[in-house]
Amino acid sequence: MVDVDSIKQALENTLNGNILSTDSIYGILIIVGIAWLVYRGIKKATSSFSSIVGFILLLEIGHIVAFSTALGSDIPLLQQIFKYDVLTALAQLCVGTKISDFLLYVQAYLTGVLQLVVVKITWLLDHLMTNFPAS
Repeated sequence: MVDVDSIKQALENTLNGNILSTDSIYGILIIVGIAWLVYRGIKKATSSFSSIVGFILLLEIGHIVAFSTALGSDIPLLQQIFKYDVLTALAQLCVGTKISDFLLYVQAYLTGVLQLVVVKITWLLDHLMTNFPAS
């Protein structure tokens, strides 16, 4: 059987009790270095996460514009570029969960808003072209 108390006592005897010894300064530098690495890792991870979310939303907006508005039929290249429905595919990965419900809600909201925006912009451009003809 291992005598834990004797091992603990042997390890405590190797420690230096002085606060400003070289061992404690090395320990402080290692702790600061590890904290800095963790901070940078979290900062890079959040930056990467926000970039990924932005790219997914860009793909979804392109898909909605290409397949749910008149622009998709007017510009067929849009349907080739944005042919994948990203949010529905992500929701399919976790069917029946709150994440799936949230992703489908975001997709429905984006679809409604973008259809309205495209209709308004189309109407505005049509109105400008008919009421203010080029001379």
